[in-house]
Amino acid sequence: MKAYGAADKGNKVWRCKCSDQNRTGTASRLRDHFLKGACNVTRLRGTISKEELLRREQGRDAAIAELGGAVTGAGTELDLSSSEDEIGTEDAVTTVALTKSSITHGRQTKIVDSAAIITANEQTQRTIDDWMTAECVPFNMMRSMYWDRMVKALMNAPKSFQYAKFDDARTKRVAVTRKRVSKRMEQLRKEWPVSGCMLQLDGWTNRRGRPFINVMVSFPKGVVFWRAVCMQHREKGAKAYFDILSTAIREIGEEAVGGVVMDNAATCAAAGRMVEAEFKHIFSVSCTAHSIDLMLEQFGKIGWVDVILKKSAEVVKFFMNQSRVRDLLLVNSQGAILARPGATRFATNFIMLDIVQDLYLPLRACLTDKDWKDSIVLPGQRHLFAAATETILDNDLWAGVEKLQKTSEELLQLLRLTDGAGPTMRKIYGGMDAAVESLRSEECFTKMEKEELEEIIMRRWNTMTSPLHCATMFLDPEFRDSSLEKDPEVMDGFWTWVYSWAKPTEYKELDEEVNC
Repeated sequence: MKAYGAADKGNKVWRCKCSDQNRTGTASRLRDHFLKGACNVTRLRGTISKEELLRREQGRDAAIAELGGAVTGAGTELDLSSSEDEIGTEDAVTTVALTKSSITHGRQTKIVDSAAIITANEQTQRTIDDWMTAECVPFNMMRSMYWDRMVKALMNAPKSFQYAKFDDARTKRVAVTRKRVSKRMEQLRKEWPVSGCMLQLDGWTNRRGRPFINVMVSFPKGVVFWRAVCMQHREKGAKAYFDILSTAIREIGEEAVGGVVMDNAATCAAAGRMVEAEFKHIFSVSCTAHSIDLMLEQFGKIGWVDVILKKSAEVVKFFMNQSRVRDLLLVNSQGAILARPGATRFATNFIMLDIVQDLYLPLRACLTDKDWKDSIVLPGQRHLFAAATETILDNDLWAGVEKLQKTSEELLQLLRLTDGAGPTMRKIYGGMDAAVESLRSEECFTKMEKEELEEIIMRRWNTMTSPLHCATMFLDPEFRDSSLEKDPEVMDGFWTWVYSWAKPTEYKELDEEVNC
């Protein structure tokens, strides 16, 4: 036996001269190797001299060289003491072991080959890790179907493949991609007369401060971008919005478009009415997410609601702005943290309220912690410390938080639904009905409070509802057992939608199919 490596570092490797194999472990394993293993001393027939051993090693190296293997030299020793480069050490072991495997049995070859594959895989993965780390690539990118498709294509690429460099990628490859996308858009466009589609307008501002209007097309398979219109130095009235919509409708095909979706601004509402007047079968639909956000904004203007929201926001602000207080909450909540409300997204006030309620016990635990004392903050902020302590200990506030949650629970669920992926219009009418019925059934509200909250919901719902909401709900299998044919509002909207596109000669046939 010969030992390689430093024993004090725990990486000593034993090389058996008899079997020409590496062995690791304690003396007990080495004893078993000579008494029970392949080098059982009971099977030895005699000993050889050093000269004979050297001659045999030279003959072995000559045979390996003749077969095209790497010769390490007779009598040379393999140095495994250097551990500066993990990959280099593994590669050295792999190289020698592969050389030895050419004259040993198949079992050893399989083990060594597996080690070589693992080493190569690790090196490849580290290259990917380095790229993602250096370029700050988000990990969610690896969940994309296009990531898997790209990796598989590179793995199966021919040897002659060369990826596009910087200049080609931003010029030639962009042009090729644009042609492919345009071709795919034409294929999807042929499906819209059968499946139907809706136009969506969304405004945004680029880095140079130029306003744009995005025109998008939504259909059962998803949403695609149609065009962007620069609104700089242009009139932003209802006529401008109508011109953008009418142009897109005629490009796509009037028979394929069922409605247009915009936000609740007065300009957009006026443009929607102009579209309905020009195209009789196309309906204007307000953005449901924006409408729900406006409902919650009106909720926040009610006196008792405003008090609870402001006190909760002050607690959140205090815990988020003071680093030592925030760290104390992180310890007591096991990593959970409060959420700040948005400035223009009023639904975030109620989302903040839900998180505050979820962290009720951790917030109370902070008050009983030995580190909760006024010295945890600066002297100029100790009045905020006292106010936050008083607010957290106020049981009336927590009762108000639970009460306020019941006003927004159904609306927040509907908001999450409409902001999700896939077509959701058929669920909006039923969701609004469920929100109103839930509000009416709550016993924690007084009659006056119920009327005030319901009035806010119905006022906004009456402005955003359209015949498309009624028609999609009536055709949704989920509401098949809800006796919608007895609901006059739903049926009125459904027939308004049917008569907008059906020919007069088809009215009787359609009526029989619906009432069968």
